[in-house]
Amino acid sequence: PLQQAKNNGIQVVEVDTALEDRSIAVTSLSSDNYAGGQLAAQTLAQLVGDKPGKVLALNTKAGTSTTDERAKGFEDEIAKHPDLELLPTQYTENEPATAAQIVSSTLAANPDLVGVFATNLNTGEGAATALSNAGKSGQVQLVGFDASPKQVDDLRNGRVQALIAQNPGKIGQEGVRRAIAAIKGEPVERETKTEMIAITRENMDQQS
Repeated sequence: PLQQAKNNGIQVVEVDTALEDRSIAVTSLSSDNYAGGQLAAQTLAQLVGDKPGKVLALNTKAGTSTTDERAKGFEDEIAKHPDLELLPTQYTENEPATAAQIVSSTLAANPDLVGVFATNLNTGEGAATALSNAGKSGQVQLVGFDASPKQVDDLRNGRVQALIAQNPGKIGQEGVRRAIAAIKGEPVERETKTEMIAITRENMDQQS
């Protein structure tokens, strides 16, 4: 459909998630998802401290550029922490219930699980539910991605220990600006990555 749009003279602006075919869109705006995954690993390692154990990364659907980059950044960064063993990445199909099932079964098979990284909102909410049901909230450190109202509540009440937050409002606003520029025939930057921050209970009120 986007190729048809381009063929009809419509300017395509990618926001958040990008196509593999870079010839279709005139510009792409997204968070630096690889760096976000790295930040998640650094944050999780700080939360775990000197406690050795296993770590689980939950991805959504294979081939989704945003979450694949987050998972890759996390994998590369966590490898710098030899006391933390990264288990094989699991895929949730973006279903909270599936994420909860995976975390529950991983807990049963790995009593030394010390951390979970959830690459998006639905996956994080499912992981938080599983850890809470198992009485492991706060014992197994959970780092999520995004900062929905539910996730912020979970952070405040201790079901989640950290969130890697984007700035979707700013990205959307800039996307509209670039669409207008492209329609006018003005030059636009092909690709822009925006920064993210790690939010914990300690600093969440400063970030709001």
